[in-house]
Amino acid sequence: MTVYKIGIISDTHGVLPAKVFELFDNVDRIIHAGDIGHERILRQLHFIAPVDAVRGNMDMSPFAEKLPERLDFHLDGFDFIVTHIPGHLFTADKPTIQINGHTHRPCVRQKDQCMTINPGSASRPPGSSPPSVAMLVLAKTAEAHAEILYF
Repeated sequence: MTVYKIGIISDTHGVLPAKVFELFDNVDRIIHAGDIGHERILRQLHFIAPVDAVRGNMDMSPFAEKLPERLDFHLDGFDFIVTHIPGHLFTADKPTIQINGHTHRPCVRQKDQCMTINPGSASRPPGSSPPSVAMLVLAKTAEAHAEILYF
């Protein structure tokens, strides 16, 4: 069985902790769900794997104008929807994975065929919570497993 690993990160706000390089070692792709903070964050992530990113509500510099507010794509039997600000949980006839950030509160929720992933904040977690990212593993059998990684 072939697996595809996706590192999911959000709300870096211009800071990319060194631990992210270790946690995302061997991922096939990285998704940044907005509030990037600075273009260099995306350049640094590109050293690990190809990066897809959306613009967050705090991303106002010129580099962010080139980023979409919503990213839709299909991968290994799943429809992906990536936004920064969470929306309603989409219901679909086929498996859907919705990724967002903004709240700085990590979670993975499954409802019917829809999975929602918020990786939390890699640089500014709320209160005394530790920083976090998420890891999504897709199997060619249209199975997905996601978990929050704290550091």
